Amino acid sequence: MIRYQLLLVLLIFNFNAIYSQFLSGKDAQVLVKGKIFEENTLEPLVLSIEFRSQEGKKIKTQSNSNGEFEQLLPSGSKYLVILNSDSILRKEFNFIVDDSDKFIEQKTEWTAIKPKVGSRIFGGNIFLNSSSNLSEQGIESLKELQMLLRFNRSLYVSFEISNKENLYESRLNFLKNYVESWTREKARIEFNKMGKEQSNNDLNVKITKMSDFLNK
Repeated sequence: MIRYQLLLVLLIFNFNAIYSQFLSGKDAQVLVKGKIFEENTLEPLVLSIEFRSQEGKKIKTQSNSNGEFEQLLPSGSKYLVILNSDSILRKEFNFIVDDSDKFIEQKTEWTAIKPKVGSRIFGGNIFLNSSSNLSEQGIESLKELQMLLRFNRSLYVSFEISNKENLYESRLNFLKNYVESWTREKARIEFNKMGKEQSNNDLNVKITKMSDFLNK
């Protein structure tokens, strides 16, 4: 009799734990609905998508001819997303699923690049205002650029730096020192001053050469 009572207590305890977890939203699912475009032409892309969890679990799907995809993922989870196909530059970035205590849909749009000489693969502001120090977003952008170059070893690029507030020389020296630790990538990077007619971005990165890209 005592054994059955203990078993009943354990069953009640487990039920309460599971029910509490359900109420807390830990088991809630989010339907991620996305579209993927070519960054320069905005054409939809058909490619493979891999969600890699912090524990190393892999979830794979694919976008359709309209560049659309759907994937059910746990609420609040974090993933490394890998976009790949035989016609784009492999791309990696971090993605956080919306946190919710019930089923919801999360919409997102991503871009990838079909490489060709002269294509811009990055354009944006990476420095703090009136400074040669990087912003937090700038650090993240450079990390993503390093990964892009690491996984696309046939790619040669130009880092074009603006002369905003006459900071070209100091920003140039900072970036050269920053990428010095990029042992696999730095030999494929050249540095240039951005033309006056170009955008007001701190940094544009353009493809200068492709060495036997994808064996084509």
